[in-house]
Amino acid sequence: MANLEEADTGIPGIVYVSTQQGSHAARVKWYPSRPKSRTDDCLSVTVGTDPKVFNHGLPKVIETRVADSLKRWVTLNQSELLDFWDNGWQWTRSEVAAFFEKLKKV
Repeated sequence: MANLEEADTGIPGIVYVSTQQGSHAARVKWYPSRPKSRTDDCLSVTVGTDPKVFNHGLPKVIETRVADSLKRWVTLNQSELLDFWDNGWQWTRSEVAAFFEKLKKV
């Protein structure tokens, strides 16, 4: 897993990417700033052809400001994110580094 900064994504805030966790579908999370706990308010975005945004406690104005950029970023990187979700748990450090280098910014 990793917390990606604006320099990595083109989106202000932190985008959390991980390999498969739990039984939910592939997703990334977005935080307005570095999260201090796993229960911080955030947005979840499904990884697929039509990304959906789910708000977990953030003010609607914040969701409105970043949702379109998040969906665009997930769409640009869909195949890479799904590969990481499904297979990243078995990758070496160099393979993970190569994955991050492939991600496109919005």
